Amino acid sequence: MTLNAFDTGLATGLDALLGVAGNPFTLGRPGRTPVPNITCRKSPQRPVLIDGGNGQLTEILMTDFVMRVSDLPFGFPLRGDTFTDGTSVWTVQPLDNEKPWVSPNPSQIRVHTKQTA
Repeated sequence: MTLNAFDTGLATGLDALLGVAGNPFTLGRPGRTPVPNITCRKSPQRPVLIDGGNGQLTEILMTDFVMRVSDLPFGFPLRGDTFTDGTSVWTVQPLDNEKPWVSPNPSQIRVHTKQTA
């Protein structure tokens, strides 16, 4: 795929962002061997409160991960894929029935997850 000048600039900016603010994560997919040391930028979102209808509220911690499309080890993310930093686990599972990821340009992807452990 050939990038135009604008997309090349975005890719350069993403490389700079990940170089300064990126951290290594292990990506997993059920039935596949996890792939360590994928550089991502973790972007926590505002917590979402879900009313269980029984007087109990559940707090959902949504987090987006920004990364290079070229770093995706299994192709585009699927519901149930995981990101881990060795302490916490985030599962690809967007709220509602959204697509689990968005790609604002050909070199970048933003993956929607919720913290599950």
